[in-house]
Amino acid sequence: MGADHSGPLSGLRVLAVGTDWRTGPRAVHALRRAGCHVISADRAGAGFLHGRSMRSLRVRRHPDPELAPEQMASWVETQARALRVDAVVPVSEDATRVCAMQNLDLGSARLAGPTHDQFHALCDKGMLGVTAARVGVSHPETRIVDTVEECAGMTFPVIVKSSEGIGVDSLPAGVGRVDTQDELDVVAGEIIASGAHVVVQEFITGEQWSAHIVRDGEKWAGLSAIITHRSPRGAGTPTILRVTPREDVWLQAVKLLAEVDYRGGANVQFIDRDGELFVHDVNLRSPATVIMPIRAGLDVPAMGLAAALGLPWQAPEAFEPVTYLWLESELKEAARARSVRDLMSTLAMIPQRNVVLDPNPLDPWYIARFGARVVRAVRKRLPGT
Repeated sequence: MGADHSGPLSGLRVLAVGTDWRTGPRAVHALRRAGCHVISADRAGAGFLHGRSMRSLRVRRHPDPELAPEQMASWVETQARALRVDAVVPVSEDATRVCAMQNLDLGSARLAGPTHDQFHALCDKGMLGVTAARVGVSHPETRIVDTVEECAGMTFPVIVKSSEGIGVDSLPAGVGRVDTQDELDVVAGEIIASGAHVVVQEFITGEQWSAHIVRDGEKWAGLSAIITHRSPRGAGTPTILRVTPREDVWLQAVKLLAEVDYRGGANVQFIDRDGELFVHDVNLRSPATVIMPIRAGLDVPAMGLAAALGLPWQAPEAFEPVTYLWLESELKEAARARSVRDLMSTLAMIPQRNVVLDPNPLDPWYIARFGARVVRAVRKRLPGT
């Protein structure tokens, strides 16, 4: 499908920040298809392939958001003015955090992302429970600690998170299940050393749900999906999701977004324990699984940009029942478990008509990235390297 040169986003100049896989290529493509002129940017020092895809062949490089957030913020401000963009769209989690927390001065450009207060209220792992309580949304029991000593006496297992969502050596994703006191002490020590607070959360089991929402000041559109698999198993990133209508999931998500008057695209995740929904994560951006709502009919990047800028957009009347499969991660999980059954189950999903593979295994840029990772892994195993 070609670009829409008659829609509300046609001709807008957009600086997309944080365009690496998986979200980046999907979001950039959606914005270009809506008629935007997109300038892609991703962090420096991560290699030539980082941030690039068939949708972002040319990528500008910004300072590292974890090592130099203030310098990155200054870079975004300078580029927004120099490039005369209409909007800055933070795509990755790191870019969203920096753009929100640094209170950017973009001149005439608009930030299509959360403000400092919105991000603090919903994306800070320690504040989400407070915000949820105000609007009557359940949240797992949570403790915030600043020293390893405060972690003593926990009932295991627990979910441990960095308040800023930043990964550490023993917890690369910034969130995960911890089963012993010794393990908790190590993880907590690394999180504290990174400058963040340690969030220790009650471990709740039950069906896991994901809400994809676009909201402006007058209307909203919502799509829900049940999460059937994660990597790592239990408390990792969603790898298989199935679009499944569930009204209370949408409504609970919208309650949270409305509390801070957030306008744009968002993703909210819940756990259903005996019919009660517990919110445990909010992303005020397009999530890694964004291709799923796009294929289902909810174009979160494009509709979210229109909603953030106060431009017209049309809420879909119905959604396609697609299934999302993060193929590479599921194959890794099958290999890790040495499960032929899991491997065959994953492979059987590939030819199904309603299954969306992410990334597309035939994408040449993805193949190049995968090949580079294999080469690095082989080199590490060679003697003398």
